[in-house]
Amino acid sequence: TLMGQVLGRQDRAEDLIAYMEEVIEDLARRTADVPDDSKPSVYVGGIGFRGPRGVLSTEPSYEPLAFVNGKNVAAGLGTEHAMIDSEMLLEWDPDFILVDRGNVSLVLDDLRRPEFGHLQAVREGRLYGVLPFNYYTCNYATVLVNAYYIGKLLYPARFADVDPTVKADEIYEVFLGKPVYESMVDAFGGFGIVEVDDTGP
Repeated sequence: TLMGQVLGRQDRAEDLIAYMEEVIEDLARRTADVPDDSKPSVYVGGIGFRGPRGVLSTEPSYEPLAFVNGKNVAAGLGTEHAMIDSEMLLEWDPDFILVDRGNVSLVLDDLRRPEFGHLQAVREGRLYGVLPFNYYTCNYATVLVNAYYIGKLLYPARFADVDPTVKADEIYEVFLGKPVYESMVDAFGGFGIVEVDDTGP
């Protein structure tokens, strides 16, 4: 709203706000009634905070996961950003680990340490890349893009009609006027499995 006032684009700002609210409502509608005992546990690692960070950097309130009512194992920490210790991650032993593609090389360096080989998500190949959106500021389009991908990953039946890459470009077109998912892939790597022995984006 403030940006719309400053730039003299109030109508455009209101359109984007309405679109965001519509998307968030759709995400909530799809997942609101998923029973807690059937939700897989999720950890999000590699969150940038005043620079690049490795796997022990996380967000207890990670919005794309929250928008699909996901079970964030770090939620109880109650802060916008948290640096945890390795013992905490090993104790949580989440079903899925989401890796911020902006810091994937640091995360993979960490996960090659022997102790992290005990994590079920590492052993069973349930590490998945998500797009970075919080490098000193927040890219709201990418928050929503990630949310649909995470929803499809965790609750495929609830998102059976969604192709995350098609949805990503739909959202980017609303915000930016053109599809840019492939540009994000070129810059960071896209959605999909992250192999611990990966050397590229």
